[in-house]
Amino acid sequence: MVVIETKVTRDRTLRLKIIDSCGMTCIFCHNEGTPVTSDNLKSNNGKWIKHGRSGRTSIYVENNKVTFLPAMIMPDEDFRVNLQKLQKVFQFKEVHLTGGEPTLHPYLSDLVKMIKSLGLSVAMTSNGENGMKCIPSASKEGLEKINFSVFGTTGEELLMVQNTACRDSDWGEKKIDSLKKSIACAIENKVKVSTNIVIVDQTHINRIHNLLNNYPPEISVRIMRSLENRQEATKAIKELFEKLGAKLVSHQITAGVSDERHEYELENGRRVWFKQLRHVRLPETCKDCIYNNEEDCHEGFYGIRMYKDHIGGYQIGVCIQRMDFCQPLDQFIESNQAKEIVNFQKSEYDRIKMEYKGREVHCPLNLKPKLLK
Repeated sequence: MVVIETKVTRDRTLRLKIIDSCGMTCIFCHNEGTPVTSDNLKSNNGKWIKHGRSGRTSIYVENNKVTFLPAMIMPDEDFRVNLQKLQKVFQFKEVHLTGGEPTLHPYLSDLVKMIKSLGLSVAMTSNGENGMKCIPSASKEGLEKINFSVFGTTGEELLMVQNTACRDSDWGEKKIDSLKKSIACAIENKVKVSTNIVIVDQTHINRIHNLLNNYPPEISVRIMRSLENRQEATKAIKELFEKLGAKLVSHQITAGVSDERHEYELENGRRVWFKQLRHVRLPETCKDCIYNNEEDCHEGFYGIRMYKDHIGGYQIGVCIQRMDFCQPLDQFIESNQAKEIVNFQKSEYDRIKMEYKGREVHCPLNLKPKLLK
């Protein structure tokens, strides 16, 4: 029997949507469950537009019952106080900045500085379109890690996953150039770099080949399935890994949330990660949800998210497909749902540690594992 190591860690992360603006129009964007603000300023009664004039998409907003437009989070006293309230309950250690596109935030460095002052680490997901202007200052204030979303390695590839048809390859090449410069800038400023790339179907396989061939080998590559096209995406990833001679070498689970990752070694010795989502449900919150099945629930419980709404309040969400679960921060902290999450995250860590102790891990793509010495 070949035993692949499983590393189990506890979830200690808060996702923080700091801005809604973005310069891309990716076809698979969930926008953290919220509507695109610029397209929905005139929307009434929660009838949000999924595809608006900007060309951007938020794939769940027509059905997820979201009640607010997202606003920009500012590094002010109100934010600091509310973040501390939430941290006191959940004891998270990392704040992960999301958007929209965080590098477009005009006060990104000030936000990083404030979060760091509370003893928290700061990471960010970015498409790199504005990184050259803000990464140096953000790194000086304590930004530790950036997950760069790579939506294409050429202008033509990038356009494959964009909604706006009027854009041409010149636009795409400029975006790719900005991404590459942002990655180099992050490395130069001692920020840890990883790349996330989403596969929709088999037409996207060449994007992965180009990423592996054209980006620095020291960068961690994480491959993810499109949430809306999981079956076709899984077939594509399996085909890709078979061609690359990938062998499973390690396995990582974040207990308390649905994050699960398998690490593969390619024939050339390079390592890549396949990130998938476990079937994780909150015992009470998810019990009677209409999406609580293998097919309809796309993300499971992925952790808590903090938003600022269009009237200036802070909202806490637990599911991008069920934004009606969102509650104002103070109300959430006192709720049974918050207690449920705290208890669940404590108990699942112990359960998963025992479950995987000495257990053989099977490759989710049905590939042969690498024989470990």
